Amino acid sequence: MKKILFVTEFSDHAAEVFRYAAELAYFFKADISMLHVFKTTDAITAKEEELAHLADVAVDNLMQMVADNMSQIYQN
Repeated sequence: MKKILFVTEFSDHAAEVFRYAAELAYFFKADISMLHVFKTTDAITAKEEELAHLADVAVDNLMQMVADNMSQIYQN
């Protein structure tokens, strides 16, 4: 296993799934790619700056998820 796709909607359960994906990546020395899909209505009706904001929020959520969970992963 060389690549892992982590798909998230940033729910409470997503953090647990991220930890599992990160542990697998650590064990197999694999890369993790993250995919977050916006709701169709958000993407269709949003202006460019609104889409940029949604993307920024998604990146912030991902960074927070990583920060909150990486210490737990490397302790195991």
